[in-house]
Amino acid sequence: MDKPINSHIQIPKAILRNFSFREYKTNENGRIVKRDVVYFLDLNRQVIQKGNIKSLGTVEGYYSAEMENYLGTYVEGPLGSLMKDAKQFHQDKISKYEIDYNIIKNFARYAFLRSGLVLNKVNKPNAVKSALGALGYNTEKTQEDLLKHPEALQGIFDNYDVNVFENNSAVDLVAPRNCIYDMRHDKSGNIIWFIPFSPRLAFVLIDKQDAPAEKGSVFTSNDDQIIRNMNRHALKCEVEANNSFIASQRKQELEELMTHLT
Repeated sequence: MDKPINSHIQIPKAILRNFSFREYKTNENGRIVKRDVVYFLDLNRQVIQKGNIKSLGTVEGYYSAEMENYLGTYVEGPLGSLMKDAKQFHQDKISKYEIDYNIIKNFARYAFLRSGLVLNKVNKPNAVKSALGALGYNTEKTQEDLLKHPEALQGIFDNYDVNVFENNSAVDLVAPRNCIYDMRHDKSGNIIWFIPFSPRLAFVLIDKQDAPAEKGSVFTSNDDQIIRNMNRHALKCEVEANNSFIASQRKQELEELMTHLT
């Protein structure tokens, strides 16, 4: 029998890797072992620790092998290719690339379905569930049950364009376990969604009313306070969605966020 897979519940290892750094340790046999780790702010314990990207945010057997394969093939894999292209463009290794809106929007929908907030709302006690439970019917939904019906969120981003945000400030972006967080457009008041995928880069889902005329335009900022504000929104959204953790390549961004927990 195959051993259950150590499932990343929500944030994929590919995103965590972009926030990671290499650490070398000597094991019990005296051999030097390397591992890719991130700093993370544990919101339950309110402490900052280092975590291995292979195990951070995982539960053994949380998803079936079939679901792991589906997520890797149709959700996380395509996003990984776009992240790679965006990083190479940012580093001037390629001259241009295309953003597939559908890949980003699909990943965003699955991020919602993989959150604790949505799972809790679906399983919120009510009179009907209590009655069915008393009759012996199991009405509890799992996260995998939700992932089998992404059509529940179909159309949620139909009125949005997708762009890339480049962080040119002295402050790093952080990554919530929730993967995605929202802010308000300072002029229109419409919601903007951010998916940070490295300390320097994020995908942006922006209302077509507020989007630039040129498709695929890049937003940039070198303002430290703007990035700090984005990180605070990432923290706020994570507290509401999962209250799990925020990952970062550097400790200082998390130390600053610690001051906002109260």
